[in-house]
Amino acid sequence: MIVRLLCILLVLFGGIAQGWADDKFVRQVRHEFAGELFPMERLAPGYERPSSDIPSLAIGDFLTEDEALRDTRFAIGDLMRWRVQYVPTVRLTMPSAYYTALDAGVDRDFYDPVLETPAHFQGLRKAMGIENILTGSLSRKGGDYLIETQLVAAETGEELARSGWRAADGQLAATLIDISSWTYEQLGVALTDAERAYLEDPSTLTPDALQAYIDNYIDLNMSELVVRQDLLEELRAAHPSLAMFQLYALHAKSFPTNLREARENLQISNQARENFPGHAGVALESYRTLEQTALEDYELERLLNGLRDLVVANPNDPMIMINYADAWGQQGDIHEGISVALEIVERWPDNYRGWWTLGWLVSKHAWQVRGETMWAEVPEPARKTFKLMSFLSDQIIDKALAMNDRNGGLWVMKLSGIGSNGGYSSELIATFDRAVEVAPNHEPIYATTLNFSQNKWGGNAAARRHIIETAEAKNPDAAWPPFMRSAHQADFDGLEGLADAIKDEVELRRILENPMFWKILFGLIVLIIIVVTNISMRRARRSGGYEQGWNDEPARRRELTQEEMLERVRRQNQSPNRY
Repeated sequence: MIVRLLCILLVLFGGIAQGWADDKFVRQVRHEFAGELFPMERLAPGYERPSSDIPSLAIGDFLTEDEALRDTRFAIGDLMRWRVQYVPTVRLTMPSAYYTALDAGVDRDFYDPVLETPAHFQGLRKAMGIENILTGSLSRKGGDYLIETQLVAAETGEELARSGWRAADGQLAATLIDISSWTYEQLGVALTDAERAYLEDPSTLTPDALQAYIDNYIDLNMSELVVRQDLLEELRAAHPSLAMFQLYALHAKSFPTNLREARENLQISNQARENFPGHAGVALESYRTLEQTALEDYELERLLNGLRDLVVANPNDPMIMINYADAWGQQGDIHEGISVALEIVERWPDNYRGWWTLGWLVSKHAWQVRGETMWAEVPEPARKTFKLMSFLSDQIIDKALAMNDRNGGLWVMKLSGIGSNGGYSSELIATFDRAVEVAPNHEPIYATTLNFSQNKWGGNAAARRHIIETAEAKNPDAAWPPFMRSAHQADFDGLEGLADAIKDEVELRRILENPMFWKILFGLIVLIIIVVTNISMRRARRSGGYEQGWNDEPARRRELTQEEMLERVRRQNQSPNRY
């Protein structure tokens, strides 16, 4: 309670923030890390914060009533997201092209729309601060494509501009190029001669390449990874100028499972930058792929240098800067990462991913201070700092959740923070119940809560049954809830034996109130507990007893499980923005 009160006071009366930043968490982070932060001109020499804001945009869906155009309309939306965002440098603030639906708070299956309704637009405005949406409709008449485009205000749905396009077979690619230019014009964005030349270059989106993308849209998104990678090799060889196939190849290689795949990732990452020099989108995804690889020191230096150069060349793209902060954090340079994250949240305070990154980095700092030893061996000053920073991180994650509570990755981080600091608790279950109401299909939410509901964390069978039954109810067609049940079948079969009865259902201080006690153990258990309080915990667990003080000392319980918890929490709290 004292630590939490201190945190609140620091939030309210912390040091004066630099510049115009007035967010209380920015003030507190700057106060806590005073004298340890780095100016951006040192971390990214040549970077300049733009003097004025640039337009923000998201590409919505091109709706159609023609089922035969289903794949075409989705392919058009995907292509436009990448083409408009990178020309090749960044002239618009846009959400990540891969995660637009998630950023908008839209739960969807593969064929569900990304952005098509005012509610979707407003969700993206709330989560990312996006002001404008490009959307439209697609149909065919007499063999020609008819495309209606609309530029609308995200918050109100007000139409800002409209245009109509007609494209004969073979001209759809050229029409999409024209729509890209029209979008920039309507937003009042001035392109350099080089950027306009790239945007209007017909070789970057040929009719054959566009048709190949439409024809293979399902396989590129739905097939198994090995099949998809083989297909991408063929498509990249046949259409080397289409950046979309290169981007898919990078994304498909993002998570290596062995050293051979990691080396392949490194190779394709390097090739991507060579094939599309100066293309910010390809470069960013290549570095994201590189970051997943088991890096040597020289590769890590290449990653940081590459992202630094991207930040300098593209100061208007928050996702590039987020990845730069993330790369510092991944290698353990937390102060550098926090310095970049503060620049992000000051410039884009309405972007929930920036706050997510800052909260994650503060949490990593807490664990750096705490170390990997058992809690009893952590010095008292480090304990206080760990609790303070953990609480601060939790509050920052709450801010991100208030902006986009449908992102399951945020809930996983919050649940991990609660569990790793306090084990099983009513707060953990209450947070779980909130999480699955808004993100019911995110399996790691269930797995994380289930982990901290184990006996070693002070959990019980009733809690585990609740988690698994909720997973089954909210995901009746998914394969993982039955697997989760099978791993904990004993919790559904009833208590089998004295040890399970004591571990899962009986609390020492509530023995007389527990009906299961009278049903299973009767009066004999009282005598057993008295005897086993003076023997070792291992034998106590075998015989069903508890070590004296177990229920009254949750901190002691955590001491005994810190080693087991560390790796689990570390994996669950891997870098954000990868969901």
